Amino acid sequence: MAQKLRILHLAILGMMIPVIASSPTQAQKSTDESVQGLTAQGREAMSRGDLRAAESLLKRALADLSAGPDQPGSLAQSLNNLAQVYLAQGRFAEAEPLLQQVLAIQTAAGQSNANTVAALNNLAALYQAQGRFAEAESYLKRALSIGEQVQGPNDPRNAATLNNLADIYRRQGRFTEAELLLRRAQAIQEKDPNNPDLAATLNSFAVLYEDQGRYTEAEPLLRRVLGIQAKVFGADHPSVAQTLNNLGAVYQQQGRYSEAEPLLIRALAIREKMLGPDSPYVATTRNNLADLYKSEGRYDEAESLLKRML
Repeated sequence: MAQKLRILHLAILGMMIPVIASSPTQAQKSTDESVQGLTAQGREAMSRGDLRAAESLLKRALADLSAGPDQPGSLAQSLNNLAQVYLAQGRFAEAEPLLQQVLAIQTAAGQSNANTVAALNNLAALYQAQGRFAEAESYLKRALSIGEQVQGPNDPRNAATLNNLADIYRRQGRFTEAELLLRRAQAIQEKDPNNPDLAATLNSFAVLYEDQGRYTEAEPLLRRVLGIQAKVFGADHPSVAQTLNNLGAVYQQQGRYSEAEPLLIRALAIREKMLGPDSPYVATTRNNLADLYKSEGRYDEAESLLKRML
């Protein structure tokens, strides 16, 4: 059966932690300039989907920051940036301690703000991907409560929390509850039709419909997602690969193999290039493509693909 990739792009919020307001020393100024430059380059690399370059730059930023004067807010932001790269690569064991440290910094500061929401949401996304649904649900409900109190109920940042909570309900077969949350998220996000977060919500709708066998409803949503992502990120971004994979899965479920194959081949090429051959997301698309070949009786091609995973 085709495997749909439910990557964490729909959950990962950027930390919005301000630089500490006290007057910096000359040493702090020098450290800040180095960290800010590396962070900007790392974020730019991540935005274009070059996660390996992003990792290298953000690790250097974190090392410089850790070696300098104590700046908890900036440290939390730097930890979160690197954790986002690990999440996008499926390296959950490496992301978790970073995100736990971010939440600990926020908790020690006694803060309940947008940064706390982001920390809770990102940890929940991690647990969600690992199937730790009870932990994820608890964190997301806490994040939603804080977000609605601090940011207001219609703040776009709350939509990511609604989206993630809906995904947990979907995985538990609570389809009606999931759809209601996604409709709330979509209503917040539709103000900007080219918003990549809207694309994430539409993708979640499509996965929800696919799980219910509602393929004709899933297909146009995924096509709309592709249009938004290609416009915002470019044709070779990992998010585009995710949607190609999901659309290919929809076609596979319907036996539309000739339409699914080029999508999966393109998704695999993007992932291998941008994520590296050992990414679990690369394995997902290889499995899907191998399943397609088996369905068509192309067993040698399927075996060749699967051997590449050994």
